[in-house]
Amino acid sequence: DALLLSATTLEANNYLTKIAEALKGDGDVPLDLPNVFAGGIDAAAAAKDYIAEAISKKEYDKAMKIIEKQLPDRGVSLSKLLYQRGQVQAATDQDMDALESFMRVVVHYDPRQTDYYVPALVEAGKVYKKLGKSDLAKTLWTEARQLIGDDEEKRDAANEVQKLLGTL
Repeated sequence: DALLLSATTLEANNYLTKIAEALKGDGDVPLDLPNVFAGGIDAAAAAKDYIAEAISKKEYDKAMKIIEKQLPDRGVSLSKLLYQRGQVQAATDQDMDALESFMRVVVHYDPRQTDYYVPALVEAGKVYKKLGKSDLAKTLWTEARQLIGDDEEKRDAANEVQKLLGTL
């Protein structure tokens, strides 16, 4: 078991190195590498952090390229990819596409199945507000606030939603 774990760790490190090298170049992530991770961690999981990093750096083309390569992979979190795609689309003024991405998370997932349900509600509400549809934004933000409840771990999210509701 220790030898297998060591080999798996080495493969994981090699995979991460190849992703990092690819992203320094043209952003082409080598997602055709075999899934070598044990314990339910998929090979594409490593690239997901690069999506968030690219979004935070406003490298939207790079983020979208990685997302589009990830979408067909059944081993990745589709709800996260849809949410991240919505973030990129919203940031690049593709409002209707962003709404579609965010709302696909809301329509196709149960809030208990994914951590991206509430954030998708919040972001879709922001897009609706931008489009002048405050009533729809309020509906989504109200649902988000109800789902968050009084959970202490989600206090920041609750405060953000409360602020957004106060802007209406």
